This record gives sequence, C-alpha cells and structure tokens, in this order.
Amino acid sequence: MLVFNILKTCHLILFSMLIFFITSCSFLNVKNNNEEMRYFPTEEEHVKMGQDLKSVLPADIELYYLSQLTKIYTANDRLPIWADRTIRYEFEMQLAEVALAGVQPQFSSWVRWLAKPELKGISRDIVLTDALLGYLQFIQESRKIGNKMLYESKPLSLIPSSHIINELQIAIKNRMLKQIIDESAPQNLNYKLMRNALHRILKDQESWPPLNIRNTLKPGDKMSIEDFTALQTILKRQAIWNGQLIEFSPPISEQNPYYNNELVNHVKVFQRQQGMDPTGILDPRTRKLLTVSPTNLASKLALNMQRLHALPAEIDTVILVNIPDYGLRYYVDGRERFYSKTIVGRIERKTPIMLSKLNNVVLNPPWNVPPTLLREDVIPKIKHDPDYLKRNGFTMYDGWSKNAVVINPEDIDWSKISLKDPHVRIQQSPGRNNSLGRFKFNMPNADAIYLHDTPNHNSFNKDVRALSSGCIRVNKASVLAEIILSQVGWDKNKMDNALSQEKTVYVNISNKIPVYLFYMTIWIGDNGTIQIRDDIYGYDNNSDIGQSNLPIVKTLLNL
Repeated sequence: MLVFNILKTCHLILFSMLIFFITSCSFLNVKNNNEEMRYFPTEEEHVKMGQDLKSVLPADIELYYLSQLTKIYTANDRLPIWADRTIRYEFEMQLAEVALAGVQPQFSSWVRWLAKPELKGISRDIVLTDALLGYLQFIQESRKIGNKMLYESKPLSLIPSSHIINELQIAIKNRMLKQIIDESAPQNLNYKLMRNALHRILKDQESWPPLNIRNTLKPGDKMSIEDFTALQTILKRQAIWNGQLIEFSPPISEQNPYYNNELVNHVKVFQRQQGMDPTGILDPRTRKLLTVSPTNLASKLALNMQRLHALPAEIDTVILVNIPDYGLRYYVDGRERFYSKTIVGRIERKTPIMLSKLNNVVLNPPWNVPPTLLREDVIPKIKHDPDYLKRNGFTMYDGWSKNAVVINPEDIDWSKISLKDPHVRIQQSPGRNNSLGRFKFNMPNADAIYLHDTPNHNSFNKDVRALSSGCIRVNKASVLAEIILSQVGWDKNKMDNALSQEKTVYVNISNKIPVYLFYMTIWIGDNGTIQIRDDIYGYDNNSDIGQSNLPIVKTLLNL
C-alpha cells in the first residue's frame, strides 16, 4: 500500500510538471506571437509615433510616407536604422543618381534635405528611411522594361506596396539592410562603369568652352584660334572622362590655325566611339555630340543608369537591340555570336521598348500590310496610282480571317473606302522584292513588332537609321537566320534550298530566345569609353530636370 501511494504521488508530480511545461511553452508562444504583432502597432501607438517622428524634423520637411514610417520605427523599438555609415553613403549615392536622372520630383526633395549639413542624427535617419520606401517602389517599377517613368516627363505615383514595407521590416530586424541596398542598384555589369564615369564628370568643375563653328569643317580648313583652342580643350576633357590623357601640339600659326591632322585624328576616334562613320569631318551631328556639357552629360548618364534596371544582370543566350544604337547583338552562352546594323522606327512610328521571345523563323514570308500602314500609306498610294498593287505583288482580301476571299481592287470604289476602318487586307507575295525580304523572325507581342530582312540594303549605309514603321530591319538577316536555324538541325544547304522554292516555310525554335528592345543613349563600351547616341525619340528630356539637382548632388556626395 505504501508503495502504491508513493507511485501515485510520483505520478501526480510528473503530471503537474508536464502541465507546467506545456503551459510554459504556450506562454512563450503567445509571447513570441506578441513580439511579431509589434509590426502592427495599435492606433494609439501609431498616432503617437507619427507625432514623435514629425517633432524631431525641421519645419520645412514634409515626409512622403509618415504612416508607413510609424510601423517601421515601432517594429524597430524606435531605434535608428542607418547606424552603418558605409550603407548610408551607398544609398545616398543611388538616391543622388535617381535625382540626377530627373524622373520623379520627390527624389529632388530627398536629396535637397539630405544635402543640408544640419540634418543629423534621428532626423537624418527618418528622412533616409522615407526616401528608401519610395526608392524601393521606384526600383520595382523600373525593372519592368519600357516603364513610362524612364521615358516620359509625367511623374507617376510611388506608393510603397505592403510587400515592400514587410520585406524592409524583416531586413531591418535581421540586419540585412546592406543586402537590400546592394540589390537595389542595377545589377547589369555596365552600372559600375557608368558610375565611375559619372563621378569623373561630376568632379569636372571647369566651365565649358563654346565651340562657335557654324559650318561643316573639313580637314585642312581654317578656323579661329578660339575654336581651335576650344576643340582641343573639349577633346582633352572628354578623354579624362574616359580615364585617358591626351596632349596637343600648339598651332603653327595663332593668327591662321587650321583643322590639322592631329585634331582630325582625335575627332575620328570620337566619331568611332559614338558609332559614327569616322570621317574626321566636323559636321553638325559630330559638333552636337562634342558640345554636350558636363552638366548635361551627367544627368543623361544618370538617366540611362536607371534604364539598366530592366536589362539582364548577366548575358546568357539573348538578342539585344539598342534602338538609338541601330544595332542588334546576338549572344550565345554569354559570348557575342553575331552583330548587325539595324533600321528602327521613325519618330512618328517609334519602335516600342519591350521584352519578348523569338519563337520561329519564317523563310520567304508574305507581308500583311499592318492596319496603320494600310490607312496612312498604301490606300493613299492606290488612290493616286491604280496599278500600285499589281506592280508590287499585292493581293487584296475582303478581311483578316483565314477564309477571306480574294477581291479585285478594280472592283472597288476607293473614294468610298474609309481610312478609319477599310475592312480589307492587303498581302504582298513572298519573293526577293517582298518588303520583309527573305526572312522574318517572329516574337509574339501586343504591338505586332518583329525582326525582318529587307530587299533594300542601301539605307544601312546611313548613320541615322530611324526609318521604318516600327519593326526592326536587320542588315545581315540571312546570317542571323543561319545561326538560329543551325540550332534546330538546319544547315545552309537546307536553308538555301527552301529559299529557292519561294514557298513560305515556318521553322519553330525549341529554345525560345529572349529579345530585348531597349533604349540607351549613353553607356560604357567594351573599350571603356563613354558611348553617346542621338536621343532619336526625345526620351532623355527628363534629364533636363535632373540637371538642376547637380549642385545639391555634389554637396551630398562631397564631390
């Protein structure tokens, strides 16, 4: 009996200990859950924190995201977030680059506030966090290729998503702010090269010499001593921006200097760097690029740095078409396999900025005249010249369906055809004179844009090649087709045989190739030099706004 009582007592003690352990664990879980709930302050805490944040700021600072900041600082036990000076300076550099780009007005405000030396301690901490919230939303939008913020002057709303706020809270709690900042910078390899060039330009404090040459200057032409000296100075300073040093000999005659071989050769180098025919002739286009001031160039460079967000971090197998560069590059496993000159959309029919995938190659393609061209180009030509269709190998159908019926254009009263909706389809037969040439490279997209050959290659000899109706004409289309088709078992003989029969053949590509149509007017070339291209569509106009931020950017970065 005694033994039984002892065992019963032991059992009760063990049972009590078990209940205590379970209860303790439950309490810890509740406590931990309460810790997590601190990410969502009560209304009272929310209001109090908002008042506290505003109370420590100068009167001229009006935070953009006060409500979101109260959650973040409450979750962080009201502690500063930017204690690490290295992380802080890296973020300020990225912030300054966006302000220089001129794309969103609030970045100008943040940089202006942060440039004030009296903004210190927790006040500076709060402004930096406010700026980070807007910046992270900006980055998210910038990674969508063709985002309007980077190509239009109209600012867009930047309201941080709940996902961004939550991710930032987690990063702060786990001391991963550095990772957030590092990953927010463009990951493309050109970014650091462009940043280094930007800093060299920002350190150039001298005034920009005027180049008063009005007419085209050819080798051997006389020029004023002022223009002679100005051209030398401009070429020297641009070389410094590229990390190079060049020296010039003095003019033989200060009274009658001339455009000598030394100057000509350096202008040729400059033209080659800018994708121009290196003639050495100082024509209006060369002069325009030469006279881009440091202020103008810095803001344009900063704007193009933001456009890198939408480009791949590393080049694998991809087709890249830089619209202002009029060039197509095809990379296979990270190595450039092919380059060709291109023709892009003219100003009134811009080639869109987009990402698609090349999924088939068409040999001997027919050409269905797009509705815009039909309304604006072809029908007016038919009205003026009734034989236009027959002479150019066009067939007319009564609609766009597969079962559309061929109709005789002579049976149509063209004066009664509506240009808004002509209800006809005009197709050009395959052949050497087809507007698409012998090859078409399809990549599905809402704008019906594709790459194609052309029967007229003379236009590729021009420096400025914004001439098409939106699609991309490829000078070496046959070579590109041969390379791509070789990946699906076609050799050159098979391709040539298919072409000779002049029948339309569709060849599907099993591994679809990403195609980026993008817009960069400034970048760093393979030789380390700044490449400048004409802003053919006027997308760089935002940089004019960014130029006004240059003084405060220099102050913020101590340049």
